[in-house]
Amino acid sequence: MATLPSQAPLPPVQLWCIGQIFCPAMILQAVNITWLYSNPKTFVNKPTGKSAQQVLSDFSVFNLLTVMEGDLANFVETKFSGEGLELKAAALTNFNANLAFLNNVVDLLLKAFTQIVNRYWTQQAMLVDFGQIHLSIAT
Repeated sequence: MATLPSQAPLPPVQLWCIGQIFCPAMILQAVNITWLYSNPKTFVNKPTGKSAQQVLSDFSVFNLLTVMEGDLANFVETKFSGEGLELKAAALTNFNANLAFLNNVVDLLLKAFTQIVNRYWTQQAMLVDFGQIHLSIAT
């Protein structure tokens, strides 16, 4: 097991980004530089399994000069839930599969394609199960 690669200075704080976990900060940078996931978006799709304050507190015990990659991987595994587990399928009430503006489309292929794409909304609509996530934000 190797220690984490050296870290560059953190980027400036982005005023629109609240919290210190999924914004440019120590946890996000440590996860990204170790390539725990081949796609960096994987980590930011994982809800915390504990409050943000607890996750930040638990992370603060690491000495980033000596912490091992396996320790960081274990930290992420135990402090975060699986990505997307907080999302549940939603039934769209009053879904309109026959959009009125499509009556003005003369190209039959384009019209059929648009109708098919419109129906995908019934498969893509999701609700957040707030029982699966921690809403506290540590700044």
